[in-house]
Amino acid sequence: GTIHIYQRDSQGIWILSESFPNPSSSYTLGSAVLSLSGDTLVVGHRSESLGGLGHTGVAFIYERAPSGQWSHTATKYRPGILQGSESFGLSVSVSGDLLAVSSSDWNLSPSQSGNAHLYQRSATGQWNHLTTIPNPDPQSDEYFGSSLALSGSRLAVGAYNDNATTGGAYIFEQDSQGSWELVSSLVNPGPQPTNESY
Repeated sequence: GTIHIYQRDSQGIWILSESFPNPSSSYTLGSAVLSLSGDTLVVGHRSESLGGLGHTGVAFIYERAPSGQWSHTATKYRPGILQGSESFGLSVSVSGDLLAVSSSDWNLSPSQSGNAHLYQRSATGQWNHLTTIPNPDPQSDEYFGSSLALSGSRLAVGAYNDNATTGGAYIFEQDSQGSWELVSSLVNPGPQPTNESY
C-alpha cells in the first residue's frame, strides 16, 4: 500500500502532492487509520507486530517541513511493557501539538475494555507520553477508543460496544492543572435492543 497526500489549489482542485510507501513491515494499509492536522499526519496501524508479538499496534508520525517535504519523524508504541493483541493505533486523532491514540487492550481485565493514550509534542519536536485515559466504566469488549476526535483541550472517545452493544461516547477536557477530566457521557438517544454500535 501507499499513502497519498493531496493538496487543494486556488481553483479548488485537489492535486496529488506527495506519496510515500506503507510504513508497516507487517501488514497492508487496509487496517490503517489516519489523522491530519496542519503539517502533521499520523497513521495508526493496530495490526502491526513487534518482536514476535502479534497485533501490538503502532502509530507512525509524519511532519511536513517548510520546504513542503513530508518525512517520517516518530514511531510510537503503547506505553509500558509491550504485549500481543493490544491493537494500539485502533484509532488516532491529532490536533496541533496533541495526539490521541487508542488501544483495545485485549490483555487488560476486563478484556478489550480499551484505553486512550495522549502524547504532546515538545518545543524540540519530541512526542512525549502525557497521560493514559482509562475506560471510565470498564466492561469486557466495550472497545473504548474505537473512535477518537481531538480538538484543542477537548477529546471525544467512542465505545461502540458500550451500554449492552448500543454504543456510547465520552467527552474529556483538560483542566487548568493539565489533568484530563470526564465532563460528559453520551448514550445512544434511540437505541435498538442490541448491536447498534452508536
